[in-house]
Amino acid sequence: MDNREPSKPKLVAYQNKKIYVIYYKLNGKEERSYSVSKDKIEAKVKEIKNMIDENGGVQSTTYFANCVKLFLIYRATFINIQDGISRRHYENDERHIRLHISEFFEERTNISTINAGRINFFIDHMKKKGLSGKTRRAVLSTLNLMFKYAIGMGWVQFNPVSRTERDIIRGSSKDRVDYTLEEINKLLAAAQEDSPLYFSLFWCSALTGMAANELTGLQWQDIDFYKMKITVKRTAWRGELRPTKTQFRERIIPLCTKLHEVLKDWQLKCNSNVFVFPSATGRHGDQDAWRKQIKHYCKVSGVLYKVNPEDRDGRGLGAFRKAFSTTMEERMQVPAITNKYRMGHSKRSNTARHHYTFADKDRAQAPDDYEKMADMITQSK
Repeated sequence: MDNREPSKPKLVAYQNKKIYVIYYKLNGKEERSYSVSKDKIEAKVKEIKNMIDENGGVQSTTYFANCVKLFLIYRATFINIQDGISRRHYENDERHIRLHISEFFEERTNISTINAGRINFFIDHMKKKGLSGKTRRAVLSTLNLMFKYAIGMGWVQFNPVSRTERDIIRGSSKDRVDYTLEEINKLLAAAQEDSPLYFSLFWCSALTGMAANELTGLQWQDIDFYKMKITVKRTAWRGELRPTKTQFRERIIPLCTKLHEVLKDWQLKCNSNVFVFPSATGRHGDQDAWRKQIKHYCKVSGVLYKVNPEDRDGRGLGAFRKAFSTTMEERMQVPAITNKYRMGHSKRSNTARHHYTFADKDRAQAPDDYEKMADMITQSK
């Protein structure tokens, strides 16, 4: 629907007399009304305004489908520019809309008629679908951005997705279950007999705490065997190299003696002189293939892939990362700030002082804890 409020009454000459004329737009159709009486034309203005309010207000492009389309076009213009968004964020917004939001709201829904009550119904709908609290909040974040865009365009007057309007979503994210050091040892033993790729991948994941997408983007040029360090500076996904998720994910990780030995040996056998853990075709690694192989190694080594049979996903490389963090923090009593740096998290996520000092980095980049971690894995039975 495309409506426009009446213009101010204009006095014009018509057939040797003076009349008042107003122009307006209703349901996309240009209209006009006129009268010789000023009182009558002002009454007509009020009547038209009421009609427009009943018809969704003064809006442009108010169909839900149109708003979605223009919102995504707008978001796409900010991909990979300074102070913009990453392609990953755009793809998340597109996926939330395609899988969840557009499923609930009809294409020809007038966006101005969506109120907090309908948003609450949508929240209940997502809960009935079995979506976790984390996913529901992420979907609402996308919808919130879309309504902010609609407000900026003048299509709606308020944001029904605002926390002050809608119900609060309860329920925390499910904790990721990590591997025990004994389970990591079993997986390493199974991979050593079968694949030098996965043997080195498991060791690297266990001894660095790197995320899966960071491992896919890891290149041989990022590893300094002489200075014994790994520089994390990019990720890779579906054939595209991308920057790290945040600036804090760009970090330096010490290369302990065990990992140095494993990666040096793997470099001689690797089918790529670019990527450390390539696919069969020599491109960056494929997380889907890795996930299938991890499931296989769990099976042959007697390690549970799904701790809870009802879980949708099993334990992948993220469980190695979680094990690294848990071991450093709980078993080795590493200071929290040090562990945050090693995991690529901000120093203080709830204050303005996020950045690490040189002393913080020196402590986090010291190799002693990594050497101890390697010994603990090797000795676990």
